[in-house]
Amino acid sequence: YSEAQEILPDDVFVPGTRIEYYMRSFWYNDGAPPEDYYTWPIREFEILPTMMAADDRDGYDVVWPSVLYIDAATQELDGYVDGVFELLGIESYDRYDYQGPCSCCSGPFARLPNGNNGCTLGQLLGYRLIFLSTGLSDEYCLWYPDHELLQSWLDATDCAIGSVRRGIICDGNEVARIFVNNGILDPLLGIEDAPFYTGNPDYCVDLAPPPAPPPPDPTVSLYGNDEDGVYTVLQVDPAVPGVFGNLVYLDDPETWTEFASVRRDNAIGGPGQPNWRSVVHGFSFHRLYELGCDMPGDPDSAAIVQAAAEILGDDIAWILEGSDQPFVPWRYPCSGGADADEETDTHLSGRVNYLYSVRPNPFAGRASLRFHLAASDRATLAIHDVLGRRIRTLVDDAIGAGEHNYTWDGTDEAGRRVGAGLYWMQLECAGGYRSSKRMIMLR
Repeated sequence: YSEAQEILPDDVFVPGTRIEYYMRSFWYNDGAPPEDYYTWPIREFEILPTMMAADDRDGYDVVWPSVLYIDAATQELDGYVDGVFELLGIESYDRYDYQGPCSCCSGPFARLPNGNNGCTLGQLLGYRLIFLSTGLSDEYCLWYPDHELLQSWLDATDCAIGSVRRGIICDGNEVARIFVNNGILDPLLGIEDAPFYTGNPDYCVDLAPPPAPPPPDPTVSLYGNDEDGVYTVLQVDPAVPGVFGNLVYLDDPETWTEFASVRRDNAIGGPGQPNWRSVVHGFSFHRLYELGCDMPGDPDSAAIVQAAAEILGDDIAWILEGSDQPFVPWRYPCSGGADADEETDTHLSGRVNYLYSVRPNPFAGRASLRFHLAASDRATLAIHDVLGRRIRTLVDDAIGAGEHNYTWDGTDEAGRRVGAGLYWMQLECAGGYRSSKRMIMLR
């Protein structure tokens, strides 16, 4: 290893970059040319979020997935995810595969300073739905920074996120213990203490919505949750608002045991307010099966996919309840809110020409455009799309010295609402001053 051989230098690749590579190895042949090579399969490296081609409507030809699947189950769920998402109508999603979520020699999902090629909060804010599965991984999986990153994603209010419904679904046999061990996500998602077990020795149990007289009909079966055939029960933290249990076990024909999953409704919405809902399942979705499971043999893949789609589909429908924004590809990922433009407005001194950054940025609905003139001058303030086409002129006149503020409502010269994406505002003065600043408009 040397710096010259580093194929993934830091701060080079941007979201949307995809690299395919392979390696060849051979036995040392006493300095002679190798007699034979062993070629490893082609591998893939992507910087999330993934850039996808789209139509050129509004001059914008790139879209980004709004769903991220984080596979911390060490590929146990391979072969099921595509089928489940297809049944749920999720046409595109990003995927992050841990190479070893329970290994001390594997890096975290979260980006570490000078440490790895993981994900930053700015990249993560582009996703509306995160599905984290730990499968059968043990309670010591995942890194502490991963929990901090997911907490930051839930707490974030940049980029007008309060107007966008988001959701997180977590599942796995030990996912509750994983959260409790780190002490970050369990109080946020409303899980109290460590889980315990039902003690039911049956290989299969049925799951249904919370019981009410008369007991509900089972929805799907959960089978072989661990080697002892017992099932994890999640406890609800009564101190966390908006938390309730969901899904119960049919331990025998007469007994229901609470709970197989916990939900939290934290969809407050509005500027500076959270707008998300969460679901934590005490089982891995690849252990679900259509009703009628009665033997410990390998279940049919179609039966697993159908059962998982039924449970996860209900989760997603609940997450989106009261929202008109489905998890479909969108036009521009969030770039960090107020940090989109690094300069501040406090460095001006004396009489100068200056175009301030748009506020807020990114924005939804309306944006404030402000500039300062050192002396009276003829000024033009216009909005341009990503291809450089002028779509709206806000100012084209002789105006006086000092501060000036205008509002752009996201429409073109004809009053039509333009699409979400990247735009530029440009100030030009007859005296020769010219400055441009970027702005991001959300849906």
